[in-house]
Amino acid sequence: MSRRRIIAGNWKMNKTPSEAVALVNELLPLVKNDDVDVVFCVPAIDIVPVVEAVKESDVNVGAENLYFEESGAYTGEISPNMLVDAGVKYVIIGHSERREYFAETDETVNKKVLKAFEHDLTPIICCGETLTQRKQGIYVDWIRMQIKIAFQNVTADQAKKAVIAYEPIWAIGTGETATADQAEEVCAAIRACIGEIYDAANADAIRIQYGGSVNAGNAAELFAQPDIDGGLVGIGVESTIIDVTEETPTILRPGHITKNMIAKVIGTVQMDAGLSGLDQSVKPKAPGMKYRHYAPKASMTVIQGKKEAVIRRIEELAAEYPKEKVGFLLRMKRCPVIHMDKLCQRDRGMNIPLSRGYTVHYANLTIWGFRLFFLRVLRMMTGARQL
Repeated sequence: MSRRRIIAGNWKMNKTPSEAVALVNELLPLVKNDDVDVVFCVPAIDIVPVVEAVKESDVNVGAENLYFEESGAYTGEISPNMLVDAGVKYVIIGHSERREYFAETDETVNKKVLKAFEHDLTPIICCGETLTQRKQGIYVDWIRMQIKIAFQNVTADQAKKAVIAYEPIWAIGTGETATADQAEEVCAAIRACIGEIYDAANADAIRIQYGGSVNAGNAAELFAQPDIDGGLVGIGVESTIIDVTEETPTILRPGHITKNMIAKVIGTVQMDAGLSGLDQSVKPKAPGMKYRHYAPKASMTVIQGKKEAVIRRIEELAAEYPKEKVGFLLRMKRCPVIHMDKLCQRDRGMNIPLSRGYTVHYANLTIWGFRLFFLRVLRMMTGARQL
C-alpha cells in the first residue's frame, strides 16, 4: 500500500503571532508539494492567525497539545472543541517534552488520543526512548508499551487515521540523529505492533514519522526507508548562516533571522540549493545541516586585549593561512556595531540589528577565503591571551 507522506513542523514555544505569520508567508512557497501533507503545529496563541495565513494553501494547522476534558476549571489548558473551532486539523500528543516537563503519562496520552478522535482531530502520537533505554537494549519493548497504551479503546477505523511519530529522546534538538537503519528498525517494530493490536491492513495504512534532529542533510535517507512516511521536525531558534562571498548572498541555514528580515536590509538574498532536497547530488553547505554537527576538528585561538592589538594579531594569524578558511569570533564590551575595515578588504558589508541593542556585522571576506563571517558579543573566556 502506498501511504501519503506527511511532514509536520513542531514550532514548540517559539514565535509571537506576528512573527508566526511572517514565517508562514516565507515558508508557504518553499513547502508547496502536491504529494505531501504539510502541517504547521504552532503554539496555541498563534493558531488563529496561522490558520488565516494558510487558508489559500494546502497546509494544515496543528496544535501542540490538548486537554482531555471539554470544559471546566482547568486553568491554562485548551479543549479539543476550541481547537476545532479555530480551524485545527492535527494535534501533537505525548511529546517527550510534555512527558518530562509536565508529567504526562502513557495513560493521559491515551485519554488525549481518544478525545482527539472524538472531535475528528488527527493525533500525532509521539513515542521514543532515552539513551539509557537504548543502551540497555529495551528500547523496542519500551516503545511497544507506549503504543499499546496509547491505542487502548481506539477503534480500527480510527487507528488508520492516526499518525505516529518516533522521536528518540536522545536525538531531539541535540544534533544527534538515529541512523537510517536505527530509525527504520523502530518504525518497523511500531508497524508490527499496530498489526498485533489490529490487523495487517491497519498496520499498512498507518503513517509513521521519524523525528529527532531531522535536517536537509539526512532527511532524504531517512524518508527513503520503507516504514518511515515523513518527519516531525522541531523549529527552534537556530542561528541564521549566510554566505556573502558571492554576488548574491545565500542563506546556508535558516534560523531566527529570516530571509525577509535580511532582504529588507541588503536586498536580494537566496536559499542554498542544497536545502530543498530536490537534487540529492547537491549537499547543504552549512554546519548543522549535515550529518556531523558541532564536531569541529580545527584548533581555536582565543585573543583578548586592546582593539588595535587584537586587530594586529588577527591580521598576523590570517596571513599564516592564506589558502584556508579562517573564522574569527570576537568579543567587545560595548559594541553596537563591529567594523572590520582594518581586518579585511571587503566589497560588501551589512549591519543586521538583533535583540538587546546588539548588531551583527557581516562582511565579504573573500581575501581570506571565508564562506561566512559571524560576530556576536561574548563574555570573557578563560585562557585568553592578553595583548
